[in-house]
Amino acid sequence: MWAYVTEGMLACKQAEMVLLLKLDSTELAAVESGEKEQEPPAAPLTLFRALWVGAAAKQVVGEGHVHDFGAASFLLPSISGIMFQTPVAFLLPAEIVAAATPYLLLLTLFREEVSLAKACGATRVATLLGKQASNFPYPPWSDRERPTILGSSGAESYTSSSLLAKPGVPHIHIAGALVQYCPSAGKVTLLIPQHGVDKLAKELNAIPEHQIVVLRAYYDSEVDGQLIWQAPGTTSTTPEEEQANTGSGQLVPTNIFKSGKDSECTIIGANFIAFTPQKPEDETIPEEDGFVVLLSNSSWGLLRRCLVAGSNCLIQSDTTRGLNTQVTFFDQEERQRERERAEAEEEEAEAAHDPHQPKPEMMIMTPQKELRERVDMQELAEYAQDIISSVMQYLSKPSICQELADTGDVAMQCEVFHDGKLEIKIGFRPNEPKSPPADFKSTIEAIVRMEDTVKVAHSSIQFQMYLPIPKRA
Repeated sequence: MWAYVTEGMLACKQAEMVLLLKLDSTELAAVESGEKEQEPPAAPLTLFRALWVGAAAKQVVGEGHVHDFGAASFLLPSISGIMFQTPVAFLLPAEIVAAATPYLLLLTLFREEVSLAKACGATRVATLLGKQASNFPYPPWSDRERPTILGSSGAESYTSSSLLAKPGVPHIHIAGALVQYCPSAGKVTLLIPQHGVDKLAKELNAIPEHQIVVLRAYYDSEVDGQLIWQAPGTTSTTPEEEQANTGSGQLVPTNIFKSGKDSECTIIGANFIAFTPQKPEDETIPEEDGFVVLLSNSSWGLLRRCLVAGSNCLIQSDTTRGLNTQVTFFDQEERQRERERAEAEEEEAEAAHDPHQPKPEMMIMTPQKELRERVDMQELAEYAQDIISSVMQYLSKPSICQELADTGDVAMQCEVFHDGKLEIKIGFRPNEPKSPPADFKSTIEAIVRMEDTVKVAHSSIQFQMYLPIPKRA
């Protein structure tokens, strides 16, 4: 394997870059035969110099960018493009990650694959590469001798039948936007970084209200599965996948997973989400490697206002087959800090807790912009953790576990006001217990009120918690 790692790109505000190039058959034979040491191909060095010059001129490339060499080529006449993918640390050796952080991973593309990436998104192409190489979410290496991911049909089979390639359908690209599907909750979540609100509002306001709109998604390192779509009639599809590819909504056969996960994914990533107005009912359905949200005109009008304002919202399905859709705006740096904190807490608790036990959940109901104006995020996180720890300690009592064994979760909604006032509503999901302890809700409320409330600068903040009743052996 040839490993190319840049150093110095960050000085131009460009992420460092990594290209892992598998040895071709000639190079491999020379190594195995003990011939003199091979010289690495020089083309990547030329490419890196060109990218550095571009970055110095403020032409910075980022995740999902596709570099098309046009009539020229790269390494081989059949390779005419490079795709820049999100960093996935577990794919690369630790010494490479340490040498280039933050970084982008470069993947070579054949000519027709470049066309597909530009028309339907880099995430779709990367996932197809992952399926071909049996490597989740995609292979970190570039293989000059691999077959094309498009089979014998070429890009035409994908672009002619895909929603993403339909003429006149506008695509909105917000760097860092994510689409997650949670099978257990029957919910799709669109996550939009706060820094993209102005761009989203500008582009959305330029699109007529009756027009279908596609938001492209990037790879999310938190998912343990990824939707994949192969066009009907292309090679390497099973009969089940062929049926799923028609848009029938069979999600599981068309996923790829982290090692050991198989089909037991808790969060599955998607390539896009599309909003389609002028429908009689609201519902979200799977389509290709993404989701389509069908909306009445009134619901679409409300959703557009939320998207433009950067406000969180929830779209409840009007049908039994449809999924619910949550739109959440988030701060990328805070999300990364939360992920690091969660990983550290999981490592500390791994030996002491059963990993199969359900975990508490928390959802912030106040829009992110208002939230950050009203409360210190670190203080809020500590306040929430104190509540969870204290309540979970009470719920872990054997008598409580026994009496509420068939309940599921304790659902709690809290609103903290600027004057220190705290309003609490307590319920259960999915089932109300037949005979809960007489003082159960009042005890939970008393435990929460014992914690010093987080300071709110003005107005109020709201959040919900779902605290599982621990399962006793």
